Amino acid sequence: MDISLSRRRFGLLALSTTCVPIMGFAGPRSFAHAGLLEDPEALLPRLDLTDAGRPRFEIEGTVLIDTRPIDAYLAGHIPGARHLDPNAVASTQSPVDGALKPLPKIEAILNALGIAPDKRVVFYDDRGGFHAARMFWLLEYLGHRDVALLNGGWTAWQALQGPQSVEALGHVPATFQSAPSPRKLATADYILAHEGDPDTVVVDVRPGALFAEVTSPGQKTSHGARTLMHPKHSNQPKRSRPISKITVLRRTGML
Repeated sequence: MDISLSRRRFGLLALSTTCVPIMGFAGPRSFAHAGLLEDPEALLPRLDLTDAGRPRFEIEGTVLIDTRPIDAYLAGHIPGARHLDPNAVASTQSPVDGALKPLPKIEAILNALGIAPDKRVVFYDDRGGFHAARMFWLLEYLGHRDVALLNGGWTAWQALQGPQSVEALGHVPATFQSAPSPRKLATADYILAHEGDPDTVVVDVRPGALFAEVTSPGQKTSHGARTLMHPKHSNQPKRSRPISKITVLRRTGML
C-alpha cells in the first residue's frame, strides 16, 4: 500500500490532530479527550529508574519519542526518550518534497522504535508541535490507539527545569501493527472536491508569513483555507490554549 503524501497535505492533516488535543487539555479541565496531551508535570515524577534500570514511565507502558534533529537530541533530551529524526518517514526518492515512504518502510521504523500495540506513545519537539503532530497524525492514521503530544514540548520541559540526559538507552524492537483509517486522510482530490462545502474546514498551520505568501495574488492555495498561526507568535512554541481561548476561535469561525 502506497501512502505517499506531500508535505503540504501532511501539514494540513496534522492540524486536524493538533486541534483535538488543544481542545482536549488545559487546566483542571473538563475536556473530552484529555489523554491526547501529556503534561510535563505529570511526566516528571515518573522519570525515576526502576530496578531494571528503566524509567518508571516506560515500565508503565509509555514510549517517549523526541522528534528533534539528532544533534539537539544528543546535546540533551528527556531521560528515557527515544529519537526519531523529524524527516525519518519522508521519502528521498519522491519528486514531491516530504512525501511519505511506503508503508512497509514506515512500519520498520516504528518497529525499531519499540512501538507495540499496547504502548502509549508520546511525541515532543521544539517546533511548537510541528514535527510531533505529524507523527501523532501518522500513528492515528495507521490505527495506533494510544498516542499523545507532550504539552508544550521541549520548551515546556526546559521551563519546568526538568532533568536532561545525553545518554540514549537501548530498547527492544516491537512489531507495529498498522490498520490505516481512510477517514483520517484528506487527499488533494478530496480537498478540491469539497471546496465551498460549509461542512469542510481546511486550516493551514504553517507560519503566517508562508500562508500570506501563498494566498497573495497570483498564488494558489486551497480556496477558503484559514490560518491559525499569528505571525507574532509563530516562532514561540507555547502550551495548548485553555478552553476559553478555543471557544473564542470557534465563535470567530476559525474552528
